[in-house]
Amino acid sequence: MQFLCNCYVVTVGCSIEVMSYTCCADQIGFVNINGDRVWEGAYPGTKVGVPNNRGVNIIPIDPFTCTAQESSTFDTWAWDTAASELKSYLRQLNNGAVIVGVSGDDPTTHLANALPALEELGVEVGDVKHRGTFAFLVQKGHPENTVQHKVLTAAESIARPAQFDTVISGTQNYVNSSSNCYESCTSKILKNRRVCCNKIFAW
Repeated sequence: MQFLCNCYVVTVGCSIEVMSYTCCADQIGFVNINGDRVWEGAYPGTKVGVPNNRGVNIIPIDPFTCTAQESSTFDTWAWDTAASELKSYLRQLNNGAVIVGVSGDDPTTHLANALPALEELGVEVGDVKHRGTFAFLVQKGHPENTVQHKVLTAAESIARPAQFDTVISGTQNYVNSSSNCYESCTSKILKNRRVCCNKIFAW
């Protein structure tokens, strides 16, 4: 007998901590997932061995494994093409993709061309001034879920740069045909996932 199995996974919750950094300050910007450092940056000369990831940094997150994928840096201080590249990057993301964004040093000098794409995700940073800071967590297609913090000026950012911490969770569904729903579904188990299984119908 074959069953059509509705399998779904539930995250145990991913803790996301994000801090940006600005120019000329003794700060380390970072992204932590469940306490593990997955990204960091600092102004040159302030932290040995920590790169200056200037501009806007994007870190894709898999909320079902609580892991980060390869980060991308768009140097919107140095290059007027960086905003167009950021805009293209954001718009080609799959619907439902989860990303963290965090600024470093100065993100705003050449950012204007990317602002519409950021606003589509629920990120409003057009009022951030030179060497102000921002950080955000978004799920593409769901701007109502956006978490954002911004600090408008360099002086305020030196005192306390943009930062936040939050916990994300969710469910993911998929359907398998199998004679054994339990084996079919549990074959999908990965770190930080709890697998549940329902038999929809048999034939």
